[in-house]
Amino acid sequence: MKHLMLVILILMGTGCDIDTNNHGYGYDYDRITDLGIEYRNDGYAENALTDEFLNKMFLQVYNCIQSKGQSTTPANPADVSFPINLMVVSVHQIGNTNKEAQHYSNPSLIVLLDKSSPYHITLTSTALKHELVHHILKQLTGWSSPEHISAYFELCV
Repeated sequence: MKHLMLVILILMGTGCDIDTNNHGYGYDYDRITDLGIEYRNDGYAENALTDEFLNKMFLQVYNCIQSKGQSTTPANPADVSFPINLMVVSVHQIGNTNKEAQHYSNPSLIVLLDKSSPYHITLTSTALKHELVHHILKQLTGWSSPEHISAYFELCV
């Protein structure tokens, strides 16, 4: 116990951030896709996010970036060249903003606004693809283009 406390004190003293709440959204997830994307539906619809939807969107954006915007045969999960390390959460509201989605780094998290009602599921695939460009660029290059200057936002969304 003393050693654990010492490590925590050392990390705090070095200014190293210990993210204990995953940008305020927690680390719990309901499901994990075969690509390894962890996700949770905290929005209106219990099934707003699905394995099929998340895998499809991820592979479309990944393939587009890998092919530099050229149309090619779709990537498959075996072609992904890095650990995905991503969690996606659908929520009722993203902070005090009108955003439809938000990407966070370290750890990687995409938060999607669920505009569903009990009768209709509404998640914006365009917003998810936009945030996936941030995530995939970060994983491939170490830079997520927070200023949106990468051509992939136009080519792949």
